[in-house]
Amino acid sequence: IEQWMRVLAIQRAVGNWDSYGWDRGKNDYFFKPATGLFQHMPWDIDYSLGLGRPADEPLFASNDPRVLAMFNTPAIVRAYWRSIKELANGILSSENLDPFIDSRVDALVANGVTVDMDAVAMVKNYIWERQGYLISELNRVDVPFTITSGAAFSSSSNLAIITGTAPVNIRSILLNGVVYPVTWTTATNFSLRVVLYPGLNQYL
Repeated sequence: IEQWMRVLAIQRAVGNWDSYGWDRGKNDYFFKPATGLFQHMPWDIDYSLGLGRPADEPLFASNDPRVLAMFNTPAIVRAYWRSIKELANGILSSENLDPFIDSRVDALVANGVTVDMDAVAMVKNYIWERQGYLISELNRVDVPFTITSGAAFSSSSNLAIITGTAPVNIRSILLNGVVYPVTWTTATNFSLRVVLYPGLNQYL
């Protein structure tokens, strides 16, 4: 799922609507390597970087009910948000991407290729605007890690349900140093079912 969501996120980030998971169920392969899980591999990414959808195109529209089901599954959509966050805070920044673009332009010019600098400026402007839009959308799921059920309480049952919020970049929650099964109830809310023993139970 992490790998699939990274692919869907990059397609959204560059505005390529002509792809699986968006308005078309095509231009992507799914393959099963000899060992391991199915992998999602895109190709034909051409309606992008200003030639596709505008910089403020929403992140969740799709005409595929299976993709919408994934987007409506909190544990899966958290992986999608993580990928969006990685893109917005990483490669899509001007500091990272402009030198890469400029080096390619310089290489083409040095080899006698005519470059449309207006098109280059359009691409850079799209990336800058898209990054800003992604960051504004990420603000909707920007929550602190908190325990909402209380840090200390007593129970007459041997089962406690701990609830809280967690930012999307958190993949796992540890309880006393062990990765613990979590139910994600929304993109930012979780619950833990913890078995209690008689007396004082301490969890970190």
